[in-house]
Amino acid sequence: MLVKPRPAPWVFDTNFRIYCNIVGSLRDTSLDESIASRNLNEAISLYLQKAGLSFDNLRLAIFTFAGIDTKKDYDYAIRLLERLGYPRDRVVVEPDAIATLYTIT
Repeated sequence: MLVKPRPAPWVFDTNFRIYCNIVGSLRDTSLDESIASRNLNEAISLYLQKAGLSFDNLRLAIFTFAGIDTKKDYDYAIRLLERLGYPRDRVVVEPDAIATLYTIT
């Protein structure tokens, strides 16, 4: 399946210093798990590489996904992150609509 890239959020610190911004592939919860996992892993790896960081440098990572409407969707997103080795106690998962709301307010 061909998925078009779309702009992805920035990597920034608590002082809102932007480290990088990339265009990543879709990470919608409706995608096949193997495709979503691959897209997510590629995006995270590219973010960290461009920012000159490793996940160990981050105290908290906030991930937003399109399509998170139910507990099942949320659990799916958490499962993707855990399979990639990101500890549950250092990640927050939210619907992309929440990120949009915070961005515009």
